[in-house]
Amino acid sequence: MLARSKDHGRFSGLAHPGFAEDWKSNGNQVRRSTSLDGEDVLRAVMRSKITGWLVTASVPLRMAEAPLRRSV
Repeated sequence: MLARSKDHGRFSGLAHPGFAEDWKSNGNQVRRSTSLDGEDVLRAVMRSKITGWLVTASVPLRMAEAPLRRSV
């Protein structure tokens, strides 16, 4: 982990538990996962075509599903 918006110092340099699964795939996916804090998230993973690095971004699932819940 190179950067994180919350508790950066605590998690910088650590690998996410889902990293091994991310690495095996082509890296281009969005899936439900758990954050390092134990929160349900939607996790997007992309692999750089230039460097091969994985880039991920997570959004709390409650935030991602809020518009759907409001429309129902």
